[in-house]
Amino acid sequence: MRFSTARSDLDSMVVEIELTLVSIIQGVALTVLIENAHSAVSESRLSFWPYVVAGLLVIFVFWSRAVLHIITVIRWPLEFGHNFLYIACALVEAILFAQVGKPAAWFSFGAAFIALGWTLFVYDLRLIHARMPTAPGPSAISYRCEFCAINGSTSQCFYPQCFCSISSVPLSCTVGRTNSSVPTATSG
Repeated sequence: MRFSTARSDLDSMVVEIELTLVSIIQGVALTVLIENAHSAVSESRLSFWPYVVAGLLVIFVFWSRAVLHIITVIRWPLEFGHNFLYIACALVEAILFAQVGKPAAWFSFGAAFIALGWTLFVYDLRLIHARMPTAPGPSAISYRCEFCAINGSTSQCFYPQCFCSISSVPLSCTVGRTNSSVPTATSG
């Protein structure tokens, strides 16, 4: 009985660490987005607003997916590789958000973010497979649901599908425009 209480305490501590980490790194990404969105919004450069909205949606998707994963799968021992990949994703995400209004760079870093998201998925699948045999009772169901959400036929490409869908808004706003029709800081 004493062992299970200690284990439960360790599991809770790891969940708290992960939730704190994910919230902080997404807060940093949001800060970069806010800094880069300021000029587009304050100067009424409407053609760049879809990038800001898409960036905000990327943060929502990443954070909510990470929280779902943490609540259903994460427990003792702390997985450093998993956490390092979260930090790497946040770095690429912040660089992506620094590209507001630069379509070629936006989509290049978006592709890098997708690739890193896939790497995180592959790492997490290994973690899920390792946790499933030892998961008792209702938590075993949670692990299986998490596994199905990641590995299921409709959700297998969750990050790429979401990012591509979100990115279609800025893309549709920039396709067919010439360089002269995109407002710049000097052309008002």
